[in-house]
Amino acid sequence: MKSGIFAMGSMLNIDIFKKMLVPSFIEKGYSITNMMPINSELLSGNGFYNGYSILASIIGDEFQKTIDEVLMYASKNIPDEYRSSGIGNNHFSRFDHFLDPKLGWESEQVFVGLFETIGVYDNEETASQLFPAIAQGYLLEDVKKKVSDVSGTMKRFLNSKVRDI
Repeated sequence: MKSGIFAMGSMLNIDIFKKMLVPSFIEKGYSITNMMPINSELLSGNGFYNGYSILASIIGDEFQKTIDEVLMYASKNIPDEYRSSGIGNNHFSRFDHFLDPKLGWESEQVFVGLFETIGVYDNEETASQLFPAIAQGYLLEDVKKKVSDVSGTMKRFLNSKVRDI
């Protein structure tokens, strides 16, 4: 089996991930070895919103197809308790374009699972071994962004106070 690291969903937390996605992965014979929320703004894919995505290392095969299936299943089966707190389809899926091979152009919009592949590896151990370093990189980027935001706020505040003097 292979292993991989993926960022999944948008505006999610670990509790929702464990209750809605992990059982589907286990049912399909996959293992989730690590998981952590990361700032969705740090991801480059379409459909990621403010808030958190879940970074996870997974053991299995056919990742693209399976992750898409799990996320699409979750988007269609959101429990009322989560729906009432604002969790909707767009937290698990996004619009994409289906290219019709016969026509050669876009023929319809379709929903696909909302995830980004960080890396796929040829053995079961690599993703778990790399996960701490990759997770730390996302944490450091998030801290850097927050420090920059605070620095900008402080500069604006100080400039306004200097003008008042």
